[in-house]
Amino acid sequence: MRQKETVKPNAEFPLQKMGVGVSLAIFGTASILLILETKFLIPALSQTTGMEPIFFWFIVAGLGIFTPLLITAVLILKKEGALFQPGFWISRLRFKQLNTRDWLWSLGAIIQLGFLVLG
Repeated sequence: MRQKETVKPNAEFPLQKMGVGVSLAIFGTASILLILETKFLIPALSQTTGMEPIFFWFIVAGLGIFTPLLITAVLILKKEGALFQPGFWISRLRFKQLNTRDWLWSLGAIIQLGFLVLG
């Protein structure tokens, strides 16, 4: 029988489990909103103004999805109580300097995306 994986706490900033329900509520809502914005709002804005849809994707996704997700993340982190402690964001979001392997993966992904888009 496999043991259930647990989140390893960081010694300085211990992780708190969010739970499946809260995760589904946050990201499910964002997913549904993104689908609706992509299917209805972006084409309507593009058709009304005559501008390219990609222009509106950046505006609508940035303001309508990613900004609210970032605000939600800040509120959740504030609830954890360590929001403004030095080193918290770097530790909590697991920021680290890219190593050679990371750079190679990134370069490979960009090249593959280029072939898929241009192919």
